[in-house]
Amino acid sequence: GKYNGQLSPLLSFLNIDASQQFFLIYIFNNEVFFSARSNGTIEKIESNINLVDGQEYKIAVTMESSTNGKICVNGNSVTVKNNFSSQIQNSNITDLLIGQERVVTDGGVRSSVSGVKLYNEALTDAELISLTT
Repeated sequence: GKYNGQLSPLLSFLNIDASQQFFLIYIFNNEVFFSARSNGTIEKIESNINLVDGQEYKIAVTMESSTNGKICVNGNSVTVKNNFSSQIQNSNITDLLIGQERVVTDGGVRSSVSGVKLYNEALTDAELISLTT
């Protein structure tokens, strides 16, 4: 995608019937985040990569287990969070929303996303970097 300087939800995995359970990739204050919610608390991984208006970007995210997640932006170092509260409740994720937040009926921002690839297994750090370079 291309950053436009605004809060930009990019991709949500959720169970529409349980709107408090989700994974979300978004940009806020020029930084890419990956957040998860399953136990009543939103937890996030900050990418520590700042984008500028008009900048093209590629993002890769993986959950290696119910408590370990990673994010990589534009081929930079992988940022790891090993202490998520257990995301095991998020095993009933059934829906994918591209360019918007948690629920279909929200009135929030819509973001332009040029492509999405999904994998059914966690990727290595090298694979995350390669996908975003």
